[in-house]
Amino acid sequence: MLHTSSYCSTELEWIRNIASLSVPLGQLKEEVLLIKSDLDGTIGSIENKLDERALLRQKKMCMQHLLNITKSLEKIERLLHGSRLTQEVPSKETEGDDDSHLIERVASEFNQLQFYVTQSQGHPLWESIRGRIAAITSTLQKKLEAAFQEGLQTGELNLLSPCSKNICHH
Repeated sequence: MLHTSSYCSTELEWIRNIASLSVPLGQLKEEVLLIKSDLDGTIGSIENKLDERALLRQKKMCMQHLLNITKSLEKIERLLHGSRLTQEVPSKETEGDDDSHLIERVASEFNQLQFYVTQSQGHPLWESIRGRIAAITSTLQKKLEAAFQEGLQTGELNLLSPCSKNICHH
């Protein structure tokens, strides 16, 4: 019997030890849950900030595209307005090579403009510049075709190269 009573006292001691640990373990569990809750809140806040930054980056990129559209439009219109390319009938005194290079510059800038416009589809600015782009497209197409025809008729291959390269893009 003595052996059984020592066994019972050891068992009671273990139970008391376990019972005495339950309170600190409960407190530790509460602290861990509070820290987890704080971390979840912090993670949520960081995710919101990252989403806001991504949206701002997207808006900034859109604004940059819109600025590039405006600059390209102005550059093309300036090139066309300040050149002989705006004349409906080419003058005999103009040099075809100069026109050819100017057409190539305008066409190259126009390709860049189209890229920016594609990136900004659906933006309200797009509707307001549609007419300007259509006018540039029409003028550029006519001039490219006229320069191409002139190159074919005169046999000036230097007029054909830039024109054929740009006609294929439109």
